[in-house]
Amino acid sequence: MRKDTDVHEKTPSGKKPGGRKKLIENFLSFSGINILNTLIPLLIYPYLVRVLGVEMAGLIAFSGSLVAYFRIVVEYGLSLVGARDLVQFQANKPRSLSVFSHIMWIRLLLLAASLAVGTVVIFAVPVFQKEWLFHVLFLSALIGETLYVPWVFQAYEQMKYATLSMVVSKVLFAAGVFWLIQTKADYLWYPILFSGSAFISGVAALYFIFRKFSLRITGLRPVMLKYYLVEGWYLFLSRLFVNLYNSTNILILGFFTNELIVGYYAIAGKVISAAISFVDILNQVLYPRLSQAYRKSKGAYERMLKQSAIIVLGAGLAGSLFCLVLSEWIVLVVAGEVVPQSVTVLQIISALIFLASIGSFSTKQFIIARKNKLVTRIVLITSVVNLVLVFIVVPFYGLVGLAVVSVVVRLTQAGQNLYELKVLTNELK
Repeated sequence: MRKDTDVHEKTPSGKKPGGRKKLIENFLSFSGINILNTLIPLLIYPYLVRVLGVEMAGLIAFSGSLVAYFRIVVEYGLSLVGARDLVQFQANKPRSLSVFSHIMWIRLLLLAASLAVGTVVIFAVPVFQKEWLFHVLFLSALIGETLYVPWVFQAYEQMKYATLSMVVSKVLFAAGVFWLIQTKADYLWYPILFSGSAFISGVAALYFIFRKFSLRITGLRPVMLKYYLVEGWYLFLSRLFVNLYNSTNILILGFFTNELIVGYYAIAGKVISAAISFVDILNQVLYPRLSQAYRKSKGAYERMLKQSAIIVLGAGLAGSLFCLVLSEWIVLVVAGEVVPQSVTVLQIISALIFLASIGSFSTKQFIIARKNKLVTRIVLITSVVNLVLVFIVVPFYGLVGLAVVSVVVRLTQAGQNLYELKVLTNELK
């Protein structure tokens, strides 16, 4: 499959990829998606805290952490692989169909398995049984998320369609929250609305993919199915291990404390996640261009790599400083009041924005260079460090302990990434 390395010089319409105008257009489209995915939750979160209380906000974070595991299973690390291969085979229609179809089949099969296993976990584990209906409804969001594949639009540099797919669903979600959640008794509406909005955006995205790019879900070829299962394996493992020091930490905090403490952490965590998402817009926009540059000219790639690193890491540093300096004001805006515990956590984990920008930027370069195993190795080492520290620290130091562990873990990852990125740049010379 790797022999056809020069077939993507044109887009499906027969035109060469756009220049700066297209880059700006896709940046704005990615911005739109990330604004919807981060700003709308930030807008409704203060409302949910006031109406449902911090404890119920902790339940949302707790349930979301469980679903995050199965989201990674469905994803299987194939978003970046799919975008990379669609970029390579844009002008080769049979290959494009094969890439899209086989990845979608894998997603659908993994979705079925995830829904089955997730339901068993919810009913078998005592900590989930009390609010089993809430967790099951939240788990159903995987259906829509499986159908929503923005990496297709990313590969064709047509992100405006992905943005359009997301707009209506997120607006309806926000409107539904404000309209239907009026008291604590209405809390079940949250997972219903969340899952419903995911389904709407997924169906809309598939409509645009079928209509604009003429892609379809066709038959399965065992050899191609095996290829993508193997190709995505190490990226899947890396994402799974990343989740061990993201969502798992929230679950562990919930096991050792309670939903109120989880709520305090979730307030700061929402802010950091939003900031990381905004910084990652730059990574997502630059990824297809860096991938093309790597294939065409190592010299051009090295120059673009240095320029891109300054932009992405600079944005990450700015985000960290912003959250550190304005931590009290940010918590006031998000929670509706200054929650001292959340302010302390936010000040500590503000460093994660910069450290995450290093990790995300480096990972994409390793994938471009087909160093998937390296990505897994780095994340595996980081995950082991995280698990050891979190089980030692959290039982004794709780909320603040988890915040400190999160920063130490990301520092470990950033150090590895920077070292390997240096090795990669030396190989280009």
